[in-house]
Amino acid sequence: MRVWLGLDIGTGSSKAIALDAEGGLVASASSDHETHRPEPFAYEHNPNDLRSAAFSALAELAAGLGEATPAGLGVSGAMHTLLPVRGNAPLSAALTWADARCRGEIASLAGELDRDARYQRTGCPLAVPFHPARLRWLARRHPELFRTADAFVAVKDWLLRELTGLWATDYATASATGLFDLRAARWDEPALRLAGIDDTRLPPPVEPATRVGGLDAEAARATGLPEGLPVFAGASDGALANVGAGAGFGRTVVTLGTSGAVRALAREPRLDPGRRTFCYRAFSDAYLVGGAINNGGLALEWAASFLAPGEGVAGVLRRAERAEPGADELLFHPYLAGERTPFWDPALAGGFSGLRAAHGPEAMARAVVEGVAFALADAWAAYPAPHEALERPPLLTGGVVRSPFWCQLVADVLGRALVPADAGDASARGAALVAARAAGAAIPAGEPDGGEIAPEMHRHRETYAPALERFRATGPKR
Repeated sequence: MRVWLGLDIGTGSSKAIALDAEGGLVASASSDHETHRPEPFAYEHNPNDLRSAAFSALAELAAGLGEATPAGLGVSGAMHTLLPVRGNAPLSAALTWADARCRGEIASLAGELDRDARYQRTGCPLAVPFHPARLRWLARRHPELFRTADAFVAVKDWLLRELTGLWATDYATASATGLFDLRAARWDEPALRLAGIDDTRLPPPVEPATRVGGLDAEAARATGLPEGLPVFAGASDGALANVGAGAGFGRTVVTLGTSGAVRALAREPRLDPGRRTFCYRAFSDAYLVGGAINNGGLALEWAASFLAPGEGVAGVLRRAERAEPGADELLFHPYLAGERTPFWDPALAGGFSGLRAAHGPEAMARAVVEGVAFALADAWAAYPAPHEALERPPLLTGGVVRSPFWCQLVADVLGRALVPADAGDASARGAALVAARAAGAAIPAGEPDGGEIAPEMHRHRETYAPALERFRATGPKR
């Protein structure tokens, strides 16, 4: 039996899966890695830890394949990572999507460009997750490192190099840097000048179905996979999560895990006049359109530390479920790690509004969960949905699907029916599907078989719509 492998290098772990010719899961494995915060606004990874976690997940997967024969490997990775390298050796820690140390560069950059023209070309707002500000910060803060680096790559690019010995970046990962021409599918010269580099210091961009190379001898020994195994470029975790969830073109996916997102694959670029959302080139014939929030389960994990010690997110959800909808008019703005859509402001801070002595742990827990849903509603309100994206109920993915209560609350706040899709390792699955299809294997994506969650419209109208207005009125200026 031939199987197709997918590897996803995420923010907290690497996950690997194997699919058979029918799209069935044959085996899976994962390995965690840590995020480090050495100074305020820093969120970074040790690249060697990432390599170790990725190779460990692949080795565990290989050991569980039995008689199955690996036919190809596709790779997925988190967006907005940045790693300076010389040769193939990392020169520093890797910045994650949440690293906001370059926030001071935004004002100076804004005075040097036409923000609308840049957004139209790259699909990326001028904001801290994108490379122009990060590279300017790196050049100012670490000039010797900036000067000596051969290249500035994504973590996924570097791990492709570790697997194959060759450099490449896929369209979706390249597009999420803010240095990529959305329509021409090449590095954008004005953005490169703004960042202070040229395209010789970036990997060559390729379509996600491109065969980068074969698994080299060292990687084969480390993972137990066959030397020469075809390795395909794959794409960003966001683009591949939609593929792995079975969304296809046009169908909206609402994701709520550690962070959150509202996105769809569209046939043409779709941009927001207010520059609140992103539009990335995902494939040769598709664009990833949507908005993202920084604070999903992250806010619930924080609340668990004092509302449900030792119980985690599940404890917060249990307490929230015991409180009345609307949390007795208590609001929580969940901007614990700044915010992306619609503000793109890393300096935003979270907090309760309307807190009174009568509010107990249940009301506070409810306010936190509702606050995350309100932030997601803000991303939804900004989302320039493809016309066909609203024809069917959005798929709901991420850790939220493990809690019927949380799913219902999100449906009630959005006022929309949702279809939970327990896609598991959706990004890794999407990577395996891209690899299989690139090699001519017609593996079906699969359709979610979960039942539809209908919103309680009276609760949406009478409780959550007014609460959302108060949330917006008492929160950051829009």
